[in-house]
Amino acid sequence: MSRRPANADTAPARLIDGARRGMLEDSGGFSGYEEIMDALADPSHPDHAEHSAWVADITGSDEPFHPAFLDISAVNMRLADRL
Repeated sequence: MSRRPANADTAPARLIDGARRGMLEDSGGFSGYEEIMDALADPSHPDHAEHSAWVADITGSDEPFHPAFLDISAVNMRLADRL
């Protein structure tokens, strides 16, 4: 990540809209991410437990992972923390 000095008049970066959350870090690109999402959606999938544990570790939450959910407030809080 690069940082440029901001003027005092420059508003901080913030997210104003979005459709879905992004892929999880180290999920293996589009195909790996889709494979993980398929396994999470099917409790009988042979990799369901493994992928569920991995997602919980990556996200820091045991809550079910919803790829379509985008928490704009949380994103903006993270952006503000990086300034």
